[in-house]
Amino acid sequence: GLLDPGLAGMIAAAAAAAKNQPVVLRESLERALAGGFPKEQAWATPAVVLISRGQAVTSYVNRKYGR
Repeated sequence: GLLDPGLAGMIAAAAAAAKNQPVVLRESLERALAGGFPKEQAWATPAVVLISRGQAVTSYVNRKYGR
C-alpha cells in the first residue's frame, strides 16, 4: 500500500474509535503497533480525529446558520 503499515493501522484504529467499533479498534491498534507505529505517538492520533470532526461540524453549523 501507499501508507506505512503502522500509520495505516493507526488511521484505521482512529476511524474505528470514531465509529464505535471496538473490535476493529483493538485489531487496528495491534496492527499499528506491530507495524512500527511509535507508542509515544499513538496517544495523539485520536485528538487529530476529534479536531477534524469538530471542524467539519463547525463548518456545517456555520453554513446552515450563517455564522
